[in-house]
Amino acid sequence: RALTVDLTAFQIPWDNMQVQTVWNGTFPAINNIGSAEVRGAELGFKTLLPWNFTLMINATYAVSKTEESFDSSEGFIEKGTILPLAPRWTGSTVLSWNDQWGNFALNGSLGASYQGDSKNNFGNTLPIDALTTYSASFGIIGVKWRYAPTLNFSITNLTNERAMLAGVVSRDETANSDIYVPAQPRTISISAGISF
Repeated sequence: RALTVDLTAFQIPWDNMQVQTVWNGTFPAINNIGSAEVRGAELGFKTLLPWNFTLMINATYAVSKTEESFDSSEGFIEKGTILPLAPRWTGSTVLSWNDQWGNFALNGSLGASYQGDSKNNFGNTLPIDALTTYSASFGIIGVKWRYAPTLNFSITNLTNERAMLAGVVSRDETANSDIYVPAQPRTISISAGISF
């Protein structure tokens, strides 16, 4: 088919859910938050373009909230509080290409991925900003050669975006510091292989 569109609405109830946080600003802790619910919608779009190109777009909107109040290592959490590490908007798009040139099959892609801002914990002590990253890849396969040799080249985080994916504010008697998980820096990969 030249065009495919998928639209999905979802409602996911969670019982006896657990969320990892930090107790006293220093020690990892597991909070039993009871019930939670995720509601949202997802849109998927795929179309064939001229010159052997294909475009795919996906977008998701989701609201993740607690369904009951509870006491946690961060204090009392009200019903309806947004869950940590749960951005409302996420999405991706990929433009891919496939062709054959003589004895070789060629493929390539350009992609972008987006995640909206979110909370690092229930108190949102270290807000996580929205992040967009880009990727690219190219591959060649000797389809008519013995063992079908392949060569692949890829780059992730093409623009080398610096961002935090998760983090906590650590506060104790000896030090005050922010501890965070960074996004993977720009990574270039080259691989080769054969099939037999």
